Amino acid sequence: MSVTDQPMSLRQWGALIFLGAIWSTSFLAIAVAVREVPPPTLVLIRLGLGAGALWLVMLAKGERLPRDASIWVQFFIMGLFNNVIPQVLITMAEQSISSGYAAILNATTPMFAVVLAQVLHTGEALTFGRIFGVIAGILGVAILMGPDAWSAPPDEWLAVIASFGACATYAYAGIFGRRFKGRSAISNATCTLLMGAATLAPFSLIMDQPWQLHIGPAAWVGLLSLALGATALAYIIYFHLLASAGATRLMLVTLISPIGAVILGAIVLGEQVGVYALLGFGTIALGLGLIDGRIKFTLSPK
Repeated sequence: MSVTDQPMSLRQWGALIFLGAIWSTSFLAIAVAVREVPPPTLVLIRLGLGAGALWLVMLAKGERLPRDASIWVQFFIMGLFNNVIPQVLITMAEQSISSGYAAILNATTPMFAVVLAQVLHTGEALTFGRIFGVIAGILGVAILMGPDAWSAPPDEWLAVIASFGACATYAYAGIFGRRFKGRSAISNATCTLLMGAATLAPFSLIMDQPWQLHIGPAAWVGLLSLALGATALAYIIYFHLLASAGATRLMLVTLISPIGAVILGAIVLGEQVGVYALLGFGTIALGLGLIDGRIKFTLSPK
């Protein structure tokens, strides 16, 4: 019996919920830190410190960084699409929209994955469930934006577009990352973060001149939370669950994270949670269930 056929244990459920809780804090941490740290530098600090922490884990386990130059090219591509582009876009988006709003939009990533899987011909079947799941996701986003969306200021529209761009790049990274199967999970994560940080460093130095920034205690708490919690620790839990519970079940994290993010944003930052946001998230969750197959959709022959 494969891991995807076995029922999840209480320990696995606990790890999944804990992972969702960790990632839900990332949206709050970004909202706090981006007040004082520009997006390129914020993400650079997150990736750099996260890579350093994971590198220490590698050394403790007796693992070494790969020496094959060709694999580092793949790590560069993975770091670009799984870390640099989406995290900078999300950070930019949270300069104009709430952390809870950003988290709900991020839950549409699996829907972009369905579309990209067909465009890139990955061999995944386009079932009725997945088709209607994508439709439900689009409807959910429309509900989330509410009837006053067309009168929203341009910066909010740009933030939504940036969030969708992040979802698309995350989805592509998920497809591209399948080539790393069979390699050390900690090594993959460490090398990806290292290449992401190396790629972003010149942009941070030129655009932000980070040595001139005055970063307060609250922002540093957010940065350390992102680097050590939402990046280093989260990666360890993620790859543990990937091996023990399977990739399909990990999709449930996209349902858990927005809930925590909305609650934290309301409590800590006083963000308002409107009825359209809740209805929109519920519709997006329905779409994810259809895509994942946990909610069945069949056409009965007449």
